[in-house]
Amino acid sequence: MAWQTALTGDDLPIGLNFGHFQDWRRTDIVVSCGDGISFPRPTCAFDGLTGAPLWRSPEGTYWDGTLAVWDFNGDGIDDVASNFNSYKATVIDGRAGQIMDSPVTLPDYGGLETVDYNGALLVAGNRGNATGLINGEDDAHLALISVDRRAAPATPLPSTWSWVAPQDRPDDQRYSMPAVAPDGKGDFVVGVGSQNGIFSARQGSNGALLWREFLWNGQVVHGDLALQAYLSSVAAVDIDGDGRTEFLVGSIDGWLYALEAETGALRWSIDLGAPVGDPIVADIDGDGFSEILVPVADGYLYAIGPKP
Repeated sequence: MAWQTALTGDDLPIGLNFGHFQDWRRTDIVVSCGDGISFPRPTCAFDGLTGAPLWRSPEGTYWDGTLAVWDFNGDGIDDVASNFNSYKATVIDGRAGQIMDSPVTLPDYGGLETVDYNGALLVAGNRGNATGLINGEDDAHLALISVDRRAAPATPLPSTWSWVAPQDRPDDQRYSMPAVAPDGKGDFVVGVGSQNGIFSARQGSNGALLWREFLWNGQVVHGDLALQAYLSSVAAVDIDGDGRTEFLVGSIDGWLYALEAETGALRWSIDLGAPVGDPIVADIDGDGFSEILVPVADGYLYAIGPKP
């Protein structure tokens, strides 16, 4: 064991992530801490080498929230972003734990009113003078939030939502967090699944719908069969090294799908025989090509090569 640290008075930490909060030569740790009773839960950063506390911020997320890490103000040190109920994209300074922006409130969604879940924020990268954050909500919103990088050090970073795309039905994204892929034209594509088996792709810059397909029984089915066909969170990777990115998504129907990010064309599907969880991508054998790791409800973790 390298080190251990006690979170006095705190419940089990959640939302673990890594970042460079002191300098780029060392990796540190950030978690959502707190007692699990008072919200928002504080955010705590620790030295990655020793476990020594770096800072503790009263700003943070809810019990089910996660933390995104990025250098939002361009000072060479990572910062931390999270959601807290209807307040989206609160950014905390990675140097000292101070709040850096005014969080965003998204438009109401029909009868669901305020968008108050705490879906994970996904960093889409820097575009011009702003950093884009994709917000995937489990009460039917997908949104691009932009955090301006140009503010003076003592001035809050201006944040706003750039587009909002209501999904087909309430709770349409509960089981699927989005992924981002380059489109080969200087923009990006956001891919996300639903609890109804529908996979949608939107243009990153403006939220326009690019394609929308229903996935069932290993196939792309045009239309909507209105089934409870939950899709997993999405991974984005160039599965065969051809320079084009595919979206990977698992389904409750037991299949793992690979779809071209730009067109939605089905590259392949694999029948794993039981509901498929969230795929992740890593080069686990060091051959320079990514393998796909995917948990399945049969109790096994599968490793799938780049060309099944």
